[in-house]
Amino acid sequence: MRWSRAALAGSGLVLAAALLWGGARPVGASLTRPAVAPGAGLVAEGAAAFEGGAFGGISMDALSRNALPWRLVAAALLLDEQARDPAAAVDGKTLDHVLGRFGFLTEARVVNRPAGVVPPMTGLPLGMTIGNVAPVGGSVVRVANLGCAACHAGVAYRADGTPDPGQAVLGMPNSSLDLATRQNAEVLGLADEVGALRPGLRADIVLVDFRTPHLQPVHDLAHSLALSAHQGDVTTVIVDGRVVVRDRRLLTLDLDAAVDELAERLPALTDRSHGRRVQDYAP
Repeated sequence: MRWSRAALAGSGLVLAAALLWGGARPVGASLTRPAVAPGAGLVAEGAAAFEGGAFGGISMDALSRNALPWRLVAAALLLDEQARDPAAAVDGKTLDHVLGRFGFLTEARVVNRPAGVVPPMTGLPLGMTIGNVAPVGGSVVRVANLGCAACHAGVAYRADGTPDPGQAVLGMPNSSLDLATRQNAEVLGLADEVGALRPGLRADIVLVDFRTPHLQPVHDLAHSLALSAHQGDVTTVIVDGRVVVRDRRLLTLDLDAAVDELAERLPALTDRSHGRRVQDYAP
């Protein structure tokens, strides 16, 4: 009798597991992908996929690597903002303000969306991929991939070279450069001193040599700079109007003298005869 109950219990567990497995939907569609009008053409289809396609962001694999439960993220961001400012309201406007600090375009109007592409009314920033997954028994978890904003759209620029956060361009490759320069300066409270090349700001300039084999062909300067260039391609560096690197040579340090001094000090630095560590790290 005991064996029959054990067998019955085991069968019940197997049946429950089968039902849960059968109700699972490991991959969901992106809720941020725009709709495309019938007959709009391949350009419209491609633009819709680029603007809101999943790109691997809505799946169980992504959930275990780089995606996050959206409601949990939104709540954490709002609670953190209230810790900064107790008067901050718990609403969508505050969330947009917080996301804007991280470079998301929350109120921008896309200026190059093809005809026939109708974006969903999600109220979410551009480049944020969101969808539902149901890992167990059909229980729905809304997942957000927050890491692709700079890859999907960037701000447009005015005639004087300043960014216009109210307008966005799909596929704008220099948005990652904007994140690393202007937006970083704004976050640090230095937007009136650095972050852009315009009169009155510090002249911080880096010149990069694109005539190298690994940067060919150069389809887009900003893309090549962000994705392919490295420190060896830098030829000149100007900091606050002062040239500190020219023709790949550092001007603020006598490298030959530094190497000679290092050669003299190296034996003492690496000596282990005292039986102790070469270097002690502070806790």
